[in-house]
Amino acid sequence: MELSVRPMAAADTAACAAIAAADAEPWTESQLLSELQSPAARLFTAEGEGVLGFAVFQLAAGEASLYALNVDPAARRKGVGAALLAGALAALKAEGADQCFLEVRAANAPAIALYRRLGFAAAGSPIWASAASTGSASVRSRIWWLASALAPPSAA
Repeated sequence: MELSVRPMAAADTAACAAIAAADAEPWTESQLLSELQSPAARLFTAEGEGVLGFAVFQLAAGEASLYALNVDPAARRKGVGAALLAGALAALKAEGADQCFLEVRAANAPAIALYRRLGFAAAGSPIWASAASTGSASVRSRIWWLASALAPPSAA
């Protein structure tokens, strides 16, 4: 499968929102359009026969943060996510990013394997707290933080 990774255009947002629609917290077309207007946002698409995936980053002060990486369910496990992330990281490095942060659910073994293959390593486990009706905090420990020094990425 031939893939290209490129910056997302406004014309891509409907296809990207459709890819994200099955997620628990999907990115909508309006959210993607809004992100495209942000000076710190960097959005990328993987294209084969149409848009197959997208990634949303923020870039500031040499640090990139990955907020979303979505691949069309029909294109998963075919290298699209790896190519998309590797291409995006290379573009971010060219813009001066020297590290990238992301978070991933500890139960998401395929994503963790992909991130490790691309040079990410566990950097801690954040505590996400939200006020419950009783005023106490609930903790979601299933999230990992990972960070990568942006060495030349490999999609292999």
